[in-house]
Amino acid sequence: LTVGTYTFIRQNIYSDAADGARLRTIYFAPNGSYSLSDKLQLTLWVDLLRLNHNQGDQGFLGTNAAWDIEPGVNWDITKSISLNPYVNLFPGNLSVDNTYVGVNLTAKAL
Repeated sequence: LTVGTYTFIRQNIYSDAADGARLRTIYFAPNGSYSLSDKLQLTLWVDLLRLNHNQGDQGFLGTNAAWDIEPGVNWDITKSISLNPYVNLFPGNLSVDNTYVGVNLTAKAL
């Protein structure tokens, strides 16, 4: 079992930003994987917090985008190549119209 998080805070600075320009993003995405074998893992990624503050918005933090979950399977084809198909779902608005399948292909150089 492996758990982690992808987190960042980005601050853009403009001397004269027009209304609607993205000034700040705060992002928090917990994720994890569970090994079924040496080459196969179940994965889960959750885009839990995506606060965007644009020029003209009130307050400091901004508005949170709809959160989503991405369950998937990772297959280590070789020691250097992995394939990770996943399904992206929005629990607050489950619908075929906003659900999609994605794939991450990872290649390691060393």
